[in-house]
Amino acid sequence: MLLNLSAPFIMKWQQQSNVYKPHRPMMQVMFGACLRVSETIGLTWSGVDMKNREIHVGGQLVYYEGDEGYCFHDSETL
Repeated sequence: MLLNLSAPFIMKWQQQSNVYKPHRPMMQVMFGACLRVSETIGLTWSGVDMKNREIHVGGQLVYYEGDEGYCFHDSETL
């Protein structure tokens, strides 16, 4: 049996979930812009251009084991 994991299917499932429902806007941006999870949670308001309806991905939020923990990395340093 193949699972239907298309974006519309996932968004419908997520809308019916009390746990994931608050994350709907983030998931819409992620699927609509074809972003990775790390790129989505690394977005900053300075990368959002509402007037021109554009998103500029300048980095990612990445987790490292050890003392560093979560770090924001610019795309140029990845």
